[in-house]
Amino acid sequence: MTTEFLATLAPGAPLLAAMVLLNRRPPPVATRIALGAAVTAAVAALLLLFLAPAGGTSLWNGLLFVARPGLMIALLAATIATLVVAYAGRALAGDGGERRFARLASLLTAGTITLALAGNIIVLAIAWIVVGQALIGLLAHRDTAASRHAVRQTRRALVAGDGALLLASAVVLGSIGPLSLHADPAASVAELAAMSVPGIDAIRLLDVVAVLVVVAAISRSALVPLHRWLPTTLAAPTPVSALLHAGVVNGAGVLLLATAPVFAAAPAATALAFAAGTATALLAMAVMLVRTDVKGGLAWSTAGQMGFMVVQLAIGAYGAALFHLVGHGLYKAAAFLGAGGAIGAHAQARHQPRATVAPSEVTRWLAVVLLPTAGVALVWWGLAPGFSPAKTLLVVAVAWLLAAHLVAGWLRLAPFGVVGSLAAAAVGVAGVAGGYLGALIGFERFVGPALPPVGDAVIGVVPLAIVLGAAGAGSLVLALLPEGAPLRIRVHAMLTGLSIRPVPVAAVASSGPGTARIGGAPAGAVDRTRQPTTERVPSGSRTSYALPSEVVR
Repeated sequence: MTTEFLATLAPGAPLLAAMVLLNRRPPPVATRIALGAAVTAAVAALLLLFLAPAGGTSLWNGLLFVARPGLMIALLAATIATLVVAYAGRALAGDGGERRFARLASLLTAGTITLALAGNIIVLAIAWIVVGQALIGLLAHRDTAASRHAVRQTRRALVAGDGALLLASAVVLGSIGPLSLHADPAASVAELAAMSVPGIDAIRLLDVVAVLVVVAAISRSALVPLHRWLPTTLAAPTPVSALLHAGVVNGAGVLLLATAPVFAAAPAATALAFAAGTATALLAMAVMLVRTDVKGGLAWSTAGQMGFMVVQLAIGAYGAALFHLVGHGLYKAAAFLGAGGAIGAHAQARHQPRATVAPSEVTRWLAVVLLPTAGVALVWWGLAPGFSPAKTLLVVAVAWLLAAHLVAGWLRLAPFGVVGSLAAAAVGVAGVAGGYLGALIGFERFVGPALPPVGDAVIGVVPLAIVLGAAGAGSLVLALLPEGAPLRIRVHAMLTGLSIRPVPVAAVASSGPGTARIGGAPAGAVDRTRQPTTERVPSGSRTSYALPSEVVR
């Protein structure tokens, strides 16, 4: 009885708050109602983590399924909502949209928690659509040209994904009835695999449903080729960006984990997810390196992290993907809510003391390669996690890159001299690698009993090794090229161009003649290298530059 009450309270509290806020309330009262509902949902999810059975339990005739993986996502959503609503109470004070933000944020939180705890595909699809519509409403918080452009782009992408998920749900309902996501999914998967598309015997219904689910995941998490909507959302206020990047874009992880028995049994679906995730991770992380604005870099970083998460799911590393989802959500919430202090932090960093006795270039390169390799190998031998080959390769690569990045940064400072700094780096590498791998292993043991079984169609170690090898070789070539090398300049220019997308000229219109403004910034604050366009505005014909709001420095 306690479990049922808490499972109802977790999504029910923010849903009730959203309904209460349909009536006009003073903005401070609306914020307190939304904040109280988010705190209530977080407490309910936390209690369920320890009260619910390790293997999960089905409630309300299979409408909800309470298990640790879903509860981790529910707790993450409620925690982020608590932080963002508290922040928005101050950040949005006086802008006229506080009540509307509180209502939509509560609705989005209720939808996300329901999505995480969905017990069948009907509840999953309904919650999925509610989250998407709440997001579109939040993006329209301020009625500006840039926000309207973002809403249009986002709606187009999300409608494609929502339509794919609805079609998949219709196919399932028409063939085998309501698909339970947790009660004997193997039987349902076998039944779908035995059916074929009417008139096309070579195509199984299982493959069709799984591919449609992956299309929905690609749309919601801004993966290639449906990735362009995410950078346009930079015009949204910071609280909206925090909710979006810390929670909503994790939708691919939530959806593919919930439908893993179907997704991982279809080779076409896992191949599509692996290709989209790989392309997004490589593209977005490369573009992120050339961005000079804080929110733009964070947006492309989010896309890259979502691509990496989907790659983890495609190789069957479900526990690692969930671990990454939770960590990314907490990090991005903190990063966006603290984005205003990034400029000051960067200014302080420029005045930090530099190394007085720095290691030579050869010594630094050797340390960056050898210390992480030795540290990760030692930790791996000590912990012996017993992962699959593909998961082992990916986890080792992440641990090594993390350690190498820290070593490179540490040796630029070299505060203890060459020998002392190298010794400290060796100890630090072992601690970082051990902490990461230990936390991952502990997390997987906690949620493991309720994770879905790994299907036969997951991507193996060979395709992953080819992708990682090609990416590593290309990065090494670019890193070894001198600053003025033509190839390096061309790659930098290409990535910069990819991160700058033209928007309709209406998005840069301003009320005064002769002063084109983009996202509230003078046109002089942006790149003017594009050809100007002429538009007719109430103040007369004038020249303005059709550049996106996110390139404002």
